Amino acid sequence: MLKRIKLIIILISILVFSYSNAEEIKLSCKGVHTSKNFPLGENIKEIKYEEDLLLDTEKKRLFWINIRQSHILDDGTIIEAHKPLVFKDLTPTNLIQFYDENENVITFANAYLNKKLYSMEQFLKLDLKSMPSSTTLATYFYGIDKKTFNIDKRLQTESASLPIINFTCEKINY
Repeated sequence: MLKRIKLIIILISILVFSYSNAEEIKLSCKGVHTSKNFPLGENIKEIKYEEDLLLDTEKKRLFWINIRQSHILDDGTIIEAHKPLVFKDLTPTNLIQFYDENENVITFANAYLNKKLYSMEQFLKLDLKSMPSSTTLATYFYGIDKKTFNIDKRLQTESASLPIINFTCEKINY
């Protein structure tokens, strides 16, 4: 009888612990583009992308925590493409908004029009044809595989649609 009670307590503890971890998941993601697959720029052999994200599965929110990008030149030199972006708090500034979900993928997306943030629903309702040519535009789509947590990231601006970044992600404890 005592063994059975201990087993039940252990099972309940595992279930409670698993449930609490399922709500917020920190992901460490890495992706690469090589000059073999895409033209990357003069003397750039490879671009490495690293992003740490916080996925809140209960509230369906995704936050940038860290964003880093490095260029590996033809001679092997590594240079930062930009200073790392580090977000210390979870705010609307680093929120990527929920967009869509199916049985395999949950999608988050942001749109920026003249540096103003729009949800994808708001953005799709805008009349972009009447915008002046000086309008700046950027959209970010993050498709997260629900089983592996790997991410396909799409970035589009008013002048370019960049190749998809296929991130391999690991869940990390925080």
